[in-house]
Amino acid sequence: MSEMIQFIILALCRFGGADSSVNDLGGAIETFASEGATIEIEQIDDGLRPEWLQETGQTPQCVALAYDVPEGGSAGLRLRLVSDRGHFINAVDYSHAVFLTRASASTEVFEVRVADASREAAGTPVSLGSVVEHAGGEMPVEWAQIRMPLLEHAEDLDLSHLATVEFVFTGPASGRVHLDEILLVGMPAAALDPLMGVDLPDALPPAPDASQPVN
Repeated sequence: MSEMIQFIILALCRFGGADSSVNDLGGAIETFASEGATIEIEQIDDGLRPEWLQETGQTPQCVALAYDVPEGGSAGLRLRLVSDRGHFINAVDYSHAVFLTRASASTEVFEVRVADASREAAGTPVSLGSVVEHAGGEMPVEWAQIRMPLLEHAEDLDLSHLATVEFVFTGPASGRVHLDEILLVGMPAAALDPLMGVDLPDALPPAPDASQPVN
Protein backbone atom coordinates (compact mmCIF):
# COMPACT_ATOMS: atom_id res chain seq x y z
CA MET A 1 0.00 0.00 0.00
CA SER A 2 2.73 2.47 0.94
CA GLU A 3 4.47 1.98 -2.44
CA MET A 4 1.41 3.47 -4.19
CA ILE A 5 1.42 6.69 -2.14
CA GLN A 6 3.11 9.85 -3.36
CA PHE A 7 4.69 11.72 -0.48
CA ILE A 8 5.34 15.43 -0.50
CA ILE A 9 8.42 16.78 1.24
CA LEU A 10 9.16 20.29 2.46
CA ALA A 11 12.70 20.97 3.65
CA LEU A 12 12.74 23.22 6.72
CA CYS A 13 16.49 23.19 7.34
CA ARG A 14 19.38 21.31 5.72
CA PHE A 15 22.18 23.44 7.23
CA GLY A 16 24.02 23.71 3.94
CA GLY A 17 23.84 27.46 3.40
CA ALA A 18 26.51 30.07 3.97
CA ASP A 19 24.34 31.81 6.57
CA SER A 20 23.88 29.47 9.53
CA SER A 21 21.35 31.82 11.13
CA VAL A 22 18.72 31.34 8.39
CA ASN A 23 16.78 28.16 7.58
CA ASP A 24 15.71 26.92 4.16
CA LEU A 25 12.43 28.87 4.28
CA GLY A 26 14.15 32.15 5.10
CA GLY A 27 13.22 32.17 8.78
CA ALA A 28 15.59 32.40 11.71
CA ILE A 29 17.59 29.58 13.28
CA GLU A 30 18.03 30.52 16.93
CA THR A 31 18.97 29.04 20.28
CA PHE A 32 17.29 29.66 23.62
CA ALA A 33 18.17 28.82 27.22
CA SER A 34 16.67 29.35 30.66
CA GLU A 35 18.67 30.93 33.46
CA GLY A 36 21.77 28.88 34.24
CA ALA A 37 21.52 26.78 31.07
CA THR A 38 23.81 27.05 28.06
CA ILE A 39 23.63 25.84 24.48
CA GLU A 40 26.12 26.36 21.66
CA ILE A 41 25.45 25.71 17.99
CA GLU A 42 28.17 24.90 15.48
CA GLN A 43 27.79 24.19 11.77
CA ILE A 44 30.20 21.40 10.87
CA ASP A 45 31.05 18.95 8.10
CA ASP A 46 30.18 15.37 8.99
CA GLY A 47 31.13 12.50 6.70
CA LEU A 48 29.40 9.94 8.90
CA ARG A 49 25.89 10.60 7.59
CA PRO A 50 23.86 7.72 6.07
CA GLU A 51 25.14 6.41 2.75
CA TRP A 52 21.81 7.02 1.05
CA LEU A 53 22.06 10.71 1.93
CA GLN A 54 25.66 11.02 0.78
CA GLU A 55 24.62 9.61 -2.58
CA THR A 56 22.15 12.46 -3.12
CA GLY A 57 25.02 14.92 -3.40
CA GLN A 58 23.84 17.01 -0.44
CA THR A 59 26.57 18.89 1.42
CA PRO A 60 28.00 17.09 4.47
CA GLN A 61 27.13 20.03 6.67
CA CYS A 62 25.00 19.61 9.78
CA VAL A 63 24.79 21.31 13.17
CA ALA A 64 26.20 20.17 16.48
CA LEU A 65 24.45 21.34 19.65
CA ALA A 66 26.49 21.33 22.86
CA TYR A 67 24.24 21.87 25.87
CA ASP A 68 24.44 22.04 29.66
CA VAL A 69 21.12 22.37 31.47
CA PRO A 70 20.61 22.38 35.25
CA GLU A 71 17.68 20.68 36.96
CA GLY A 72 14.44 22.48 36.19
CA GLY A 73 15.95 24.32 33.22
CA SER A 74 15.74 23.97 29.47
CA ALA A 75 17.61 24.94 26.33
CA GLY A 76 17.18 24.26 22.66
CA LEU A 77 17.18 25.12 18.98
CA ARG A 78 14.24 26.91 17.37
CA LEU A 79 13.35 27.17 13.68
CA ARG A 80 11.05 30.07 12.81
CA LEU A 81 8.92 29.25 9.78
CA VAL A 82 7.99 31.90 7.24
CA SER A 83 6.09 32.12 3.97
CA ASP A 84 4.72 34.82 1.70
CA ARG A 85 1.68 34.89 4.00
CA GLY A 86 3.65 35.87 7.10
CA HIS A 87 5.60 34.35 10.00
CA PHE A 88 4.08 30.88 9.59
CA ILE A 89 3.52 28.19 6.96
CA ASN A 90 0.48 26.19 5.91
CA ALA A 91 1.33 22.65 7.05
CA VAL A 92 -2.06 20.96 6.68
CA ASP A 93 -0.72 18.65 3.96
CA TYR A 94 2.05 17.27 6.18
CA SER A 95 1.67 14.32 8.52
CA HIS A 96 5.14 13.97 10.04
CA ALA A 97 8.14 15.97 11.18
CA VAL A 98 11.25 14.08 10.04
CA PHE A 99 14.92 14.72 10.80
CA LEU A 100 18.34 13.09 11.12
CA THR A 101 20.11 12.98 14.45
CA ARG A 102 22.90 11.32 16.38
CA ALA A 103 24.14 11.85 19.95
CA SER A 104 27.44 11.49 21.74
CA ALA A 105 25.83 9.04 24.18
CA SER A 106 22.75 6.80 24.11
CA THR A 107 21.62 8.26 27.45
CA GLU A 108 20.95 11.67 25.92
CA VAL A 109 17.41 12.71 25.06
CA PHE A 110 15.58 15.69 23.66
CA GLU A 111 12.01 16.62 22.83
CA VAL A 112 10.48 18.13 19.71
CA ARG A 113 7.86 20.87 20.14
CA VAL A 114 5.87 22.81 17.57
CA ALA A 115 3.66 25.86 17.80
CA ASP A 116 1.14 27.61 15.61
CA ALA A 117 1.14 31.41 15.52
CA SER A 118 -1.17 31.75 18.54
CA ARG A 119 0.75 29.22 20.66
CA GLU A 120 4.06 30.80 19.68
CA ALA A 121 2.83 34.19 20.89
CA ALA A 122 1.57 32.62 24.14
CA GLY A 123 4.70 30.52 24.70
CA THR A 124 2.74 27.25 24.81
CA PRO A 125 4.17 24.90 22.16
CA VAL A 126 2.83 21.35 21.72
CA SER A 127 5.17 18.41 22.29
CA LEU A 128 5.48 15.79 19.55
CA GLY A 129 7.33 13.57 22.04
CA SER A 130 10.93 12.70 22.80
CA VAL A 131 13.38 11.24 20.32
CA VAL A 132 13.76 8.14 22.49
CA GLU A 133 10.03 7.39 22.11
CA HIS A 134 10.41 7.37 18.32
CA ALA A 135 13.85 5.71 18.12
CA GLY A 136 13.21 2.32 19.65
CA GLY A 137 13.72 3.35 23.27
CA GLU A 138 17.30 4.59 23.02
CA MET A 139 18.98 7.68 21.62
CA PRO A 140 20.92 6.80 18.43
CA VAL A 141 24.69 7.33 18.54
CA GLU A 142 24.91 6.80 14.78
CA TRP A 143 22.87 8.83 12.30
CA ALA A 144 19.22 7.80 12.31
CA GLN A 145 16.12 9.24 10.68
CA ILE A 146 13.43 10.09 13.25
CA ARG A 147 9.77 10.46 12.25
CA MET A 148 7.32 12.19 14.60
CA PRO A 149 3.58 12.27 13.83
CA LEU A 150 2.23 15.77 13.35
CA LEU A 151 -1.38 15.06 12.42
CA GLU A 152 -2.06 13.34 15.74
CA HIS A 153 -1.81 16.78 17.34
CA ALA A 154 -4.05 18.59 14.85
CA GLU A 155 -6.74 19.19 17.49
CA ASP A 156 -4.22 21.17 19.55
CA LEU A 157 -2.65 23.07 16.65
CA ASP A 158 -3.74 25.25 13.77
CA LEU A 159 -1.57 23.54 11.16
CA SER A 160 -2.49 26.19 8.61
CA HIS A 161 -0.44 28.64 10.71
CA LEU A 162 2.55 26.55 11.88
CA ALA A 163 5.12 29.03 13.21
CA THR A 164 7.96 27.21 15.00
CA VAL A 165 9.71 23.86 15.43
CA GLU A 166 11.87 23.40 18.53
CA PHE A 167 14.40 20.80 19.69
CA VAL A 168 14.44 21.02 23.49
CA PHE A 169 16.80 19.67 26.16
CA THR A 170 15.39 19.55 29.70
CA GLY A 171 17.63 19.45 32.76
CA PRO A 172 19.48 18.06 34.42
CA ALA A 173 21.28 17.17 31.20
CA SER A 174 24.46 17.85 29.26
CA GLY A 175 25.98 16.52 26.06
CA ARG A 176 26.33 17.01 22.32
CA VAL A 177 23.75 16.20 19.65
CA HIS A 178 23.91 16.51 15.86
CA LEU A 179 20.93 17.48 13.67
CA ASP A 180 20.40 17.55 9.92
CA GLU A 181 17.77 17.33 7.15
CA ILE A 182 14.76 18.66 9.07
CA LEU A 183 11.69 18.05 6.92
CA LEU A 184 7.91 18.00 6.91
CA VAL A 185 6.50 14.98 5.08
CA GLY A 186 2.97 14.13 4.03
CA MET A 187 0.56 13.84 1.18
CA PRO A 188 -2.26 15.99 -0.24
CA ALA A 189 -4.94 17.05 2.23
CA ALA A 190 -7.64 15.04 0.44
CA ALA A 191 -5.87 11.82 1.48
CA LEU A 192 -4.76 12.69 4.99
CA ASP A 193 -6.98 10.22 6.83
CA PRO A 194 -5.68 7.09 5.04
CA LEU A 195 -2.13 8.26 5.70
CA MET A 196 -2.56 7.77 9.43
CA GLY A 197 -2.13 4.03 8.93
CA VAL A 198 0.69 4.16 6.39
CA ASP A 199 4.37 3.70 7.15
CA LEU A 200 6.86 6.18 5.73
CA PRO A 201 9.60 4.85 3.45
CA ASP A 202 12.73 3.59 5.21
CA ALA A 203 14.79 6.47 3.86
CA LEU A 204 13.23 9.75 2.78
CA PRO A 205 15.52 11.78 0.51
CA PRO A 206 15.83 15.52 1.11
CA ALA A 207 13.56 17.81 -0.90
CA PRO A 208 15.29 18.88 -4.11
CA ASP A 209 13.95 22.43 -3.71
CA ALA A 210 13.64 23.75 -0.19
CA SER A 211 11.02 26.32 -1.15
CA GLN A 212 8.61 24.07 -2.99
CA PRO A 213 6.86 20.84 -1.85
CA VAL A 214 7.18 18.11 -4.47
CA ASN A 215 5.30 14.96 -5.39
